[in-house]
Formats: sequence, structure tokens, C-alpha cells
Amino acid sequence: VAKVKGAPRMKAKTKEYSEKKSWPGSEYLGDCLRAMIVCRGGKESGDTIYQTWLQLKKAFGIREDNGRLKNNFATAGILKGDKYQKPPDMLMNVILNVEGCMPMPAEIQVHHEEILELKESRDHLLYEIYRAESISSLQGAGQASNDTKVIKKVLEENDHLLKENAKVMEENAKVLEEKDREIEKLKQKLLAFSQE
Repeated sequence: VAKVKGAPRMKAKTKEYSEKKSWPGSEYLGDCLRAMIVCRGGKESGDTIYQTWLQLKKAFGIREDNGRLKNNFATAGILKGDKYQKPPDMLMNVILNVEGCMPMPAEIQVHHEEILELKESRDHLLYEIYRAESISSLQGAGQASNDTKVIKKVLEENDHLLKENAKVMEENAKVLEEKDREIEKLKQKLLAFSQE
């Protein structure tokens, strides 16, 4: 099961869509409901990912005006403007039709297991920090995620270290001022001695 998109991220995307497309923007959110398929590694993994795409395309009738495919396997690592494209994965926006319910947009994520492990262990935190509008958007609606807790702890530690460094620098400045006064006194004594 893929992680549900957090409320702060949905709010940011809705704001972006309302500014770039039309108000209210929420109608463009296609990934509030998510599913994840993780394909095993190995020499057949490329074929497995392709077969997964074909099955999902058929099952959900993905075509122009009925869903979307974002194939990041094809563009991963390519420089676009001043940014590199996302790590390799495949994202499909589909229309989920369940009898007795209104149609619901959903996202199906297809991942290669080894790439997903790397992405979740290291890169995703940096990606979340990069795209966040503010620290408060990383923290969510008062419920900090584990990543946010780590960020907060690192920021607090950095703040503490900066304060400690400021104290040390202030103490060093006082010591240097005292040394300057001692040097000045020695200069005066040396000048007086040389004039005798």
C-alpha cells in the first residue's frame, strides 16, 4: 500500500493547480487514493515492469482522456532545465469505478524494489525538504512524521551548535582583546626601554 498523500502536500498542490489551471484546483488532484506495485529485481525485472503496465492499462482502460501514464523509468536522471528528473518509477492516474460508488481518481505506482529501497531510505527525505514551501508544511497539521521529527531534531541540534559556537567566538574575542591590550603594554614598555 502506498502512503496516502499528506494534507499539507494536497493543500500545496491544490494551491498550485488553482493558480496555474482553475479554481478551486482540487479537481486536478489525481493521487489522493494510491496503490503501489513493487516489482522484484533481477534480469527479468524490465519485462515484469512492462507486463505490469500492459495489465493495468487494460484493466483500467488507460488512454487519452481516461487516465495518464508518467513513465519516470524513461526520463530518470535526465537534466531538464536546472533540475534532474525524478528517480525511476511509473505513475499511472486511473479512474477507479466501484459499483454503487462515484468514480474516483487514483494513482497506481509501479516501482523496482531495489530502487524503491534506495529512494525511501535516503532520497525521499531530501525530496520532501526540497519541494516543501516551509518548515510548517513539512510538519503537517500538528502531526509530525518520522522524517519531520528527524528534520526538527537536526535543526535543533544545529541551532544549539550555532549558539555554542557564538559563545566560543565571543569568549575568543575577549581573549584576543586582552592579548591586544597586553601587546600594546609590551610595545609601550619596549618603546620606553629603547628611548633610555
